[in-house]
Amino acid sequence: MNQTYIQQLRTALRQHPVIQARAAGVASLTNEQRLAKNQLLPTLDMKAAVAQDFGSGPVNLEDTETKVALQFSYPLGNRKAKAKLSKADAELAASKLELNLAEQKLRQEFEQAVVQWEQSQRVAQLQQQNTKVKEELSWLEQQRFEKGDSDLFKLNARASQVMNARLKNVEAVINAMYAELSLHWVAARLGEV
Repeated sequence: MNQTYIQQLRTALRQHPVIQARAAGVASLTNEQRLAKNQLLPTLDMKAAVAQDFGSGPVNLEDTETKVALQFSYPLGNRKAKAKLSKADAELAASKLELNLAEQKLRQEFEQAVVQWEQSQRVAQLQQQNTKVKEELSWLEQQRFEKGDSDLFKLNARASQVMNARLKNVEAVINAMYAELSLHWVAARLGEV
């Protein structure tokens, strides 16, 4: 796993199905809000009808007949439309909050897993360097012991430090693998949010 893969997961997170579904809900509620606002606006309806009689008959029926109707209305104190608008506003605000909450929850859970993975990688690298240093010190102590500059107690202490460092190195590598698995698990189960 590398930073490119993490960035791909972040991009996929923005296009997560839960986020897209909630965003579609917000868009739908926005349209309902616009419709409720339109019901409070004045209306102007125009209707035109054209008719022509077929066949033969009296002279007055042979011409084309045209009717035009115009209707204007202005709602005054329309409680039902105002209530619909208030309801649409409230539902839209709630839906936007749910969308933001879902986005934040997804992002927070994912970023937390990324930070844990990065830290475990750093700890594993540091522990590996520590093991190398302990092995080098043990080797130098062995050289001093062979020359007679050291005693068996110091040699055994260095060997013990090497074993402890190796065990901690293995533990750090296991923790790094566990953090990577946790990151994959979080990325895989993001659909359950």
